[in-house]
Amino acid sequence: MHRINEMIKENGWKNFEVETWEVSEEHLDACEKCMIFLYNTIWPNGYNGDSGGHKNKHPSDETKKKIGEANSISLLGKKLSTEHKLNISKQTAGEKNPMWGQPSYWRNKTFSDEHKRKISESKIGKFRVPFEELSPQGKRRRRLLK
Repeated sequence: MHRINEMIKENGWKNFEVETWEVSEEHLDACEKCMIFLYNTIWPNGYNGDSGGHKNKHPSDETKKKIGEANSISLLGKKLSTEHKLNISKQTAGEKNPMWGQPSYWRNKTFSDEHKRKISESKIGKFRVPFEELSPQGKRRRRLLK
C-alpha cells in the first residue's frame, strides 16, 4: 500500500488507470489473487508486494517466533548506564528537542477563582508532599489532606 501511495504522490493520479470491479466479500481474496496474476502486478512489474488475498492468511510458527523476538527487544525494565543517559540527553538537547520553540500550553493561562476552588476540592483526600515535609536527605513523607 505504501509503494502505490508514494507513486501516486510522485506522479499524480492522472498517470494511473483505475478500474473498479464489483465483487462479493466472500470472493474478494480469490479475485484479488486472480487479478494480480492476470495483470502480472507483483513488484517490480507492478505495485503489489505479494500475491494478495490477506483475509485468511495466518503467520507461520517461525514468523510468529521472529515477531516475538523482535518485540521482546525493549528497554522497559532495563537500567541505562550514565553514559547512555548522557548520550540521549545530548541528542535531544536544545534545538534538537522536538518541543524546541513550541509554546507551553499553560503559559498565559488564567483560572477564575471558582475554577481554582474546584481544582482544590478535587485534590481533597489525595496524597501530596508539602515542601515543609521534605527531609534534609530528600526523602518525602506523605500526608493525607484533611
